[in-house]
Amino acid sequence: RGVGVHHEHPPWTPRRVLVVHTDTALRRSVVHGLRGLGVGLVLEAASAREAGTVARSPGARDLAMVEVVDGEGWALVADLRRVGWAPVVALPAAVDVTLVSGALSRGASAALFP
Repeated sequence: RGVGVHHEHPPWTPRRVLVVHTDTALRRSVVHGLRGLGVGLVLEAASAREAGTVARSPGARDLAMVEVVDGEGWALVADLRRVGWAPVVALPAAVDVTLVSGALSRGASAALFP
């Protein structure tokens, strides 16, 4: 009957992740970490404008990580959700309730603080 047998599912690893951040060193560090975790393809963008183009490229839309410092970041979160990226994780520049609530109200799934 299998009483007491527990089968664990392997952790979910996204196939394709978009990382949007203006700080090149931080963005590359995140990209390197994701690749080390086995993410198949990590897309990078240094601005919301660049991300808008990259985000619409063909392929899976498993996870987006987006720097949020102002309304432009909020607009990008909403745009990414509209084109099928889910989840979208906001990366606020500081622990700021306004930045976080703005991102969450536009569809961000979570926020990670520096």
